[in-house]
Amino acid sequence: MKGIVGGGKRIYATYKGKDYKAVVYNNGRIKFNGQFYDSPSAAAKAVRKRATNGWAFWRIRKNGEQVKLSELRK
Repeated sequence: MKGIVGGGKRIYATYKGKDYKAVVYNNGRIKFNGQFYDSPSAAAKAVRKRATNGWAFWRIRKNGEQVKLSELRK
Protein backbone atom coordinates (compact mmCIF):
# COMPACT_ATOMS: atom_id res chain seq x y z
CA MET A 1 0.00 0.00 0.00
CA LYS A 2 2.84 2.37 0.81
CA GLY A 3 3.55 4.45 -2.26
CA ILE A 4 0.27 3.47 -3.91
CA VAL A 5 -2.28 4.95 -1.51
CA GLY A 6 -1.42 8.00 0.54
CA GLY A 7 -1.80 8.08 4.29
CA GLY A 8 -5.12 9.21 5.66
CA LYS A 9 -7.09 7.87 2.70
CA ARG A 10 -10.25 5.88 3.34
CA ILE A 11 -10.95 2.65 1.55
CA TYR A 12 -14.39 1.08 1.20
CA ALA A 13 -16.02 -2.28 0.61
CA THR A 14 -19.50 -3.76 0.52
CA TYR A 15 -19.97 -7.36 1.56
CA LYS A 16 -23.28 -9.16 1.98
CA GLY A 17 -25.13 -5.85 1.80
CA LYS A 18 -23.08 -4.18 4.53
CA ASP A 19 -20.69 -1.27 3.96
CA TYR A 20 -17.20 -1.26 5.48
CA LYS A 21 -14.59 1.49 5.81
CA ALA A 22 -10.92 1.41 6.69
CA VAL A 23 -8.10 3.96 6.80
CA VAL A 24 -4.67 3.68 5.19
CA TYR A 25 -1.79 5.10 7.26
CA ASN A 26 1.44 6.68 5.99
CA ASN A 27 3.36 3.49 6.71
CA GLY A 28 1.00 1.53 4.42
CA ARG A 29 -0.80 -0.26 7.24
CA ILE A 30 -4.59 -0.38 7.24
CA LYS A 31 -6.75 0.24 10.29
CA PHE A 32 -10.06 -1.56 10.22
CA ASN A 33 -12.39 -2.06 13.16
CA GLY A 34 -9.73 -0.94 15.66
CA GLN A 35 -7.06 -3.36 14.37
CA PHE A 36 -4.06 -2.75 12.12
CA TYR A 37 -3.33 -4.93 9.08
CA ASP A 38 -0.24 -5.12 6.92
CA SER A 39 -2.06 -5.60 3.61
CA PRO A 40 -5.41 -5.04 1.91
CA SER A 41 -5.87 -8.82 1.80
CA ALA A 42 -5.39 -9.19 5.55
CA ALA A 43 -7.96 -6.44 6.18
CA ALA A 44 -10.37 -8.05 3.70
CA LYS A 45 -9.96 -11.40 5.46
CA ALA A 46 -11.05 -9.68 8.69
CA VAL A 47 -14.33 -8.80 6.95
CA ARG A 48 -14.99 -12.04 5.05
CA LYS A 49 -13.43 -14.49 7.54
CA ARG A 50 -11.56 -16.24 4.72
CA ALA A 51 -8.69 -15.57 2.36
CA THR A 52 -9.57 -12.71 0.02
CA ASN A 53 -7.77 -10.68 -2.62
CA GLY A 54 -7.89 -7.33 -0.86
CA TRP A 55 -6.75 -5.44 -3.97
CA ALA A 56 -10.00 -6.52 -5.66
CA PHE A 57 -12.15 -6.32 -2.50
CA TRP A 58 -11.41 -2.77 -1.31
CA ARG A 59 -12.21 0.38 -3.28
CA ILE A 60 -10.99 3.95 -3.07
CA ARG A 61 -12.50 7.19 -4.31
CA LYS A 62 -10.75 8.53 -7.37
CA ASN A 63 -12.11 11.38 -9.46
CA GLY A 64 -15.50 11.11 -7.76
CA GLU A 65 -15.86 7.36 -8.36
CA GLN A 66 -15.00 4.29 -6.33
CA VAL A 67 -12.40 2.13 -8.06
CA LYS A 68 -10.76 -1.11 -6.97
CA LEU A 69 -7.37 -0.74 -5.36
CA SER A 70 -6.01 -2.99 -8.10
CA GLU A 71 -6.67 -0.17 -10.59
CA LEU A 72 -4.08 1.96 -8.78
CA ARG A 73 -1.38 -0.64 -9.38
CA LYS A 74 -1.61 -0.42 -13.17
